[in-house]
Amino acid sequence: MQSLYKPLIVIGVSLGTLLAQEEVSQEKLMAMNRIILEQSERLDGLSSLIEGLNASIGAMEAEKKSYIGRIEKLEAEVANLRKRVAALESMKKTSVVSETSSVKSSSKKEVKKTKKTPAQIYTQAVRDYMKKRYDNAIEGFEASLEYRYKPAASHFYLGEISYYRKQYDDALFHYKKSAELYDKATYMPVLLLHTGISLQNRGDKDNAKRFLQSVIDGYPDTKAAKIAKQRLKKR
Repeated sequence: MQSLYKPLIVIGVSLGTLLAQEEVSQEKLMAMNRIILEQSERLDGLSSLIEGLNASIGAMEAEKKSYIGRIEKLEAEVANLRKRVAALESMKKTSVVSETSSVKSSSKKEVKKTKKTPAQIYTQAVRDYMKKRYDNAIEGFEASLEYRYKPAASHFYLGEISYYRKQYDDALFHYKKSAELYDKATYMPVLLLHTGISLQNRGDKDNAKRFLQSVIDGYPDTKAAKIAKQRLKKR
């Protein structure tokens, strides 16, 4: 009988050993799974962190491009302003008209007594100018200057009248006065253009070129700029 039990004992021991080994393997496998899970979670965390960093970098790049665009726009505006200032400085320095010009003296004529207000006088002068009643317009604008009502615009219109009459010295005198009083007026492109053309007609080509170029640089999308380009090509 003992010979029969021996194989059974051996088999039992072997099974126990196998079961023990299997339990150890399962524990190892579970431990490895835990390690793999932990590593996977870490990788997920790193991926999220990298994605966040990439998003931040992208936002910074976009902001950088925006700033660059703004800086370039500001630089262009500053360049245009410098050219306009240079043109105005050139106008001030150019001795194209003597301050003792007959125009200056004529602007000091006594104003005729009238019941009209300065605004009414100026408005009527503009109407006379538009209808090419230049003598009446001159009288009105000179009266406006006496009242110190819209002096910049009054000088501009007086300059225009002199320009169309081909009295270029007088035109330059009034354009200069107008620009000194108010250099941001809507008529500035025309003022600078006609200043350049007046200088051309007086033979002052260098200063004429500066003024015509200032119209092109400072007011590129205007009709005055188009005419300035044509004048530069002809000369």
